Amino acid sequence: MIIQMLTIALFALLAAASPGPDFAVVARHALAGRRYPAVAVSLGIATGLVVHSTYCVLGLAAVITHSLWMLSVIKLLGAGYLMYLGVKSWRASASSLLMAPDMSVHNSIAASFREGFLVNMLNPKCAFFMMSIFTLVVRPHTSLFLQSVFALEIVLITLFWFVFLSFTLTLEAVQRKMQFMHRSVMRTMASLLCLLGVSVVFEWLGSVALL
Repeated sequence: MIIQMLTIALFALLAAASPGPDFAVVARHALAGRRYPAVAVSLGIATGLVVHSTYCVLGLAAVITHSLWMLSVIKLLGAGYLMYLGVKSWRASASSLLMAPDMSVHNSIAASFREGFLVNMLNPKCAFFMMSIFTLVVRPHTSLFLQSVFALEIVLITLFWFVFLSFTLTLEAVQRKMQFMHRSVMRTMASLLCLLGVSVVFEWLGSVALL
């Protein structure tokens, strides 16, 4: 069991730290000095993982990942949402100076939570990741309780990483360094979100072409 938990911890941390939609959305808020919205996004991402974990534990992951129309809908919705966030971030970067955190919270905590939840839920790679983890560590005799413990471990590690990121990127020292390159950094994050969305579309087109 210890080996299984350590394996899950390693994979969960590597997945959370890898550049992707979740990372980009948290960094987008944190680099703009919005600490608590960034934490709310992190909580939304963790809640999305709870949903992914639940259907994995219930054995529904295979149904979702092998349903072409369901995956297509999730991919296209996810791509559209990422590009929407990218365009929104690009437009918001029009103000080149870093605003004070209390003046820059355009999104409510609830809206930030919803943003994190949707980005995670509409990312089909999360479904594949969760399924691969469960395939790796879960055996036919693994109890439902132990599977739930594995799922909770993934959620907590991911939440810890993104909350840590939220606080680190909003430290005063980091924000001071960001002050003179705020616009370029925010536009880089906006471009990353758009590129992630476009890559999902091309990935979907490639899978359709192979049929």
